[in-house]
Amino acid sequence: MAWPTLRSESLDALCAASYGPKTNTTQAAWSYQHLVGVCVSEDPLKIGNKYFGTIALRHVHQNRNADLMRKALLRKGRTDEEGSGTSGEARTTTLHRARVAFLEEGACRIGSMIEEDDAPDYDITDAYDRMAAEVTRRLALDPDVRAAESRAGSDSEVDYRPALRQLNDFLFGPPTDEEELERRLLDPRELPSTGGLGISGNREDYYSENNSSMRHVLKSRKGIPISLAVLQCCVGTRCGIPIDMVGIPCHFMTRCGRDDSPYECYSNNFDGGALLTRGAVIAMLGSMLVDYHPYLLRPTSEEDVLFRMCKNLMHVYNGPPCLKGKLLWTLNMALTLQPRNTFIRQLRSRVALACEQFDLIIADSELRAEEDGQAMLQRAVDLKAEQSAQASLQQRRPGAVTRQVTGHDIAPGDPEEREPQFHIGMQVLHTKHNFRGVVYQWDCKYVSNQEWLFSPQGADMEAW
Repeated sequence: MAWPTLRSESLDALCAASYGPKTNTTQAAWSYQHLVGVCVSEDPLKIGNKYFGTIALRHVHQNRNADLMRKALLRKGRTDEEGSGTSGEARTTTLHRARVAFLEEGACRIGSMIEEDDAPDYDITDAYDRMAAEVTRRLALDPDVRAAESRAGSDSEVDYRPALRQLNDFLFGPPTDEEELERRLLDPRELPSTGGLGISGNREDYYSENNSSMRHVLKSRKGIPISLAVLQCCVGTRCGIPIDMVGIPCHFMTRCGRDDSPYECYSNNFDGGALLTRGAVIAMLGSMLVDYHPYLLRPTSEEDVLFRMCKNLMHVYNGPPCLKGKLLWTLNMALTLQPRNTFIRQLRSRVALACEQFDLIIADSELRAEEDGQAMLQRAVDLKAEQSAQASLQQRRPGAVTRQVTGHDIAPGDPEEREPQFHIGMQVLHTKHNFRGVVYQWDCKYVSNQEWLFSPQGADMEAW
């Protein structure tokens, strides 16, 4: 049996073991370790060496991550459809929490892709829950938060700035006991009741892949702007604070409040959770040599946030040194989020060729051929519709039949019944005098005299 065929069958068997009732890559690993030394010759898992077994298990794990991300996208789409039929503040809150839940799950899938293990996500979820419980306790004791809630009864918009400030003090403020906090952060016991967690931007190792893993961010208490924004959004939503993600060029922030409202504020989480006004953000963009436009400060969708996390990892894995395998899995995850992204699909084909993943190249080529065929068919349909519209317009409005002028008499027949030889917008070339023109109108019959018809209008272009 040829090696590619044997490898494909082995991988299929591993996938079947992984996606079985337990849906766990560990089961596939156990199957491989159990059979690698005792299987018979016709067993498809007999692949010759343990090296490919490790690679195959990694392949299964990454495909499982992409599949879980795809299912999360489908659940979010169904939630959006169900929420579109309702209205009011309850609908907005429900949809926002559902979208943040998708963001949280998607970030976990990207982190699992980085860590290349099958560790459960409940420790991350539990950490978010415990953080939110502590923040909720502090919000109930904050007089500024209570005053803002009391004013909301007569105001159409709630001032969430005091609550956001309290949240940032907890997440990004200095801790009272560094050693105790490091022991408790991912521990099931309660968090410290005073001080902050000391989470900060990782300026020393900004381009590390671990900055995009939420489990590592919680353990090290360091991250990049987008991972810190995801952390703040997941915890803040549990506390009832509606936080929007804002992706500006070369940076990432969060926002509370509507556009240009008196309560609008932006949180620069990479810089200790400092709260900024719109004017301060515009000034910061100017210092970064970015021209301001209002669309830059619009909320970013959860899909785009996760796609941007994948783009960050693409930059990291593209080297130097170039980690082709990890780059390929990141491109797979990015295509799960944006299946019609032509640039990412072409890049994946090139990386797949370097990794000898020929099945991905074939799949991408078939999809591009299908898309090109659909585009050509759509262009043909559009052209046919345009021609039909032009013909309908010519039938409705009176005009002149613009015919090829050869110096001979007009063809016989009833002018009202003849069809025009040329349509509006077509270019024409005089067969005798060799001048060109564009058809912009036509008459049902010739309306000028014979002298004009047989005169050499094109002989002298300056006089014509």
